[in-house]
Amino acid sequence: MTSRSGSGAGSPAADNNGLSPAALAQIRELMSKMLNNLSTQQGPASPAGLPGEQGLPGLPTNLARPQSTQWKPHDIGIFWPNIPASYGTGDVIDNRKERYYRNVHSFIARIRVAVLTRDAATMRQNLDLCLKGEAQDWWTNQLAHITRVGIMSDNTVVEEWIRALEKRF
Repeated sequence: MTSRSGSGAGSPAADNNGLSPAALAQIRELMSKMLNNLSTQQGPASPAGLPGEQGLPGLPTNLARPQSTQWKPHDIGIFWPNIPASYGTGDVIDNRKERYYRNVHSFIARIRVAVLTRDAATMRQNLDLCLKGEAQDWWTNQLAHITRVGIMSDNTVVEEWIRALEKRF
């Protein structure tokens, strides 16, 4: 009679690190997306060649401003898709203290503008602070932990956040 250690070697849970097939499928999907994103990013720089002709000066834009690592949800606004009508009826509602977004596309447009002048990693890590009501419940209780981690650690600025919001709302 042979004895096995308590590690459960050979069992499905041990082979899958205790993850369910659904969790493994989500991990594989996220890894596939991340690998695809890596292949589309710029590769290593080639050796410098001779300098070319000087171009016209560019116009100053928000991209020229230093990116801020400070984070205030108030600067972005709050995505609250099921905001009570007592707050207002439009897609974007301004009250004296806060700007609320009922429409996901309006909120995404604001994210795209905000990330131009803010550190993308800081935004990815903190965008959940801009969710309220149904959106906050989705983020906290409906998304799998591995999906949240993938969205927050993705290296495509905030594109995974945007895809997830569009898919759900």
